[in-house]
Amino acid sequence: MLKYVVLIKKTDDGYSAAVPDIPECTATGTTVSEVEDLIYQVIQKHLDTLAKENRSLPPAVTESEIMIFVD
Repeated sequence: MLKYVVLIKKTDDGYSAAVPDIPECTATGTTVSEVEDLIYQVIQKHLDTLAKENRSLPPAVTESEIMIFVD
């Protein structure tokens, strides 16, 4: 099982998603749910293409942590 960090960011028009370990994989959508679905599809298609071409899958090296700061 592969796990990749997906970054979702609010934009003026909705949301964008990016995968730091797979720079080719990005998506935009009007809702968080839509962008989550789209980025999943983009990642899966990219990984399927790499596998069909007998190319290495990108290693998942990015980690994430949520830190809370009280002001």
